Amino acid sequence: MTRRMLRGLAAATVLMGMSSSAAALDIVGAYELALESDPVFRAATYKRLASNESLRIAWSQLFPKINAEATYTNARQDIKSSDNAFLDVDVSKFPTQTYRASLTQPLFRLTDIAGIMLARAETRQAAAELDAELQDLLLRVADAYLAVLAARDELALRDAERAALERQSVLAERRLAAGLGIASDRYEAEARLALAEADGVVANFALRDAYEALAEITGEMHEDLDPLIDDLPLLEPVPADPEIWVRNGIANNPGLQAQKFAVEAAKKEVSRQRSAHTPTLDFTASIDNTDSGGSPLGGGSQVEVSEYAVKITVPIFSGGSVLFATRRATDLQHRERELYTQAQRSVIRETRAAFRAVGSLVRRVRALHKTAEVQQLAVKSREKAVRSGVDTAINILNAERELYEAKRDLAAGRYQYVRSVLKLEQVAGALGIEDLQQVNQWLGEP
Repeated sequence: MTRRMLRGLAAATVLMGMSSSAAALDIVGAYELALESDPVFRAATYKRLASNESLRIAWSQLFPKINAEATYTNARQDIKSSDNAFLDVDVSKFPTQTYRASLTQPLFRLTDIAGIMLARAETRQAAAELDAELQDLLLRVADAYLAVLAARDELALRDAERAALERQSVLAERRLAAGLGIASDRYEAEARLALAEADGVVANFALRDAYEALAEITGEMHEDLDPLIDDLPLLEPVPADPEIWVRNGIANNPGLQAQKFAVEAAKKEVSRQRSAHTPTLDFTASIDNTDSGGSPLGGGSQVEVSEYAVKITVPIFSGGSVLFATRRATDLQHRERELYTQAQRSVIRETRAAFRAVGSLVRRVRALHKTAEVQQLAVKSREKAVRSGVDTAINILNAERELYEAKRDLAAGRYQYVRSVLKLEQVAGALGIEDLQQVNQWLGEP
């Protein structure tokens, strides 16, 4: 991403922040907004650009260094006494103008060569980190989008439960007035209704926060989002072997690759510090032109001097700083290796966990579908039994509670399934825009 593109994205962000689209927002649209507006990803992009400049800086150390200098000096000479017949006791002033141009061309500097190798490794590390940030952005957008849908479903279910409890409370009051019910049923219905109303307030706050979390990433407030379809396809991971996913994760996970390049960069840093022991060889050339209006011995002069040299510098002792810097770099190299080992183990664990999560959520969501259907039948059966006088109203309340708990679990399980599918792709290093496009196909009309 070039600087011109970044400036264009910044301008687009300002314009989009001035107005919010009225159209329903799908998950790909949210990602496109986040790609332009998310500060975390944009910061990673600038880090990548800075890394490219670091490589250019490292190369520049091998290019010629050319300097130009100009000096003007006004000297005052006061001869108090003199035994020289050519020098009279007098005060005189004479200006001097000096012009100098110099060139230094490094011929051999192992430290600078090692610096280029270090900058290359750091550039590859920054590129892998940017890739990891891009995949993280994809997952964060999906998480925030699904969190809004989940919070919206939660609020809708709380409202539906509250409405059902209101209906049961009215029925309990009517049955009590008709002498067919008991006071405890009415009190229980009122208590549960009050709790449902409080839960609804909490669910509303959670929904507002979910909207804000999505806007934090996209830079815009959108409340009209496409919902998840009812007949969500529940698919097992393909390939079905978790070890294939693990191998793909080790080979392709950008976070792990970034840590691998960090180990390489640390190794190059050791070489760079150690190379400070080696001699350096430079070619130098200079030309000096001095125009003096006078001198202590009399008249002025104009002198031009040209010099050419090949300079070798052999470091002998620098107080032990090279040795200590090399030891420090070696310790940091060992640290990066340990971090790489930890990152590799983490990828293995997370890949297997994500693989198992997808499979288990497929089975869980199917089971929750069945549970919700059974609980719906249980509520109807309880209502029929109460109308027949063979059951109490409190059992209807219990059945209603279990029904909406099953519906909430089902809704949460559906979003967890979609999220686990994307997480598996991320830890395997394969998460891309096509995965969000697939999720888009699972969204319906608002």
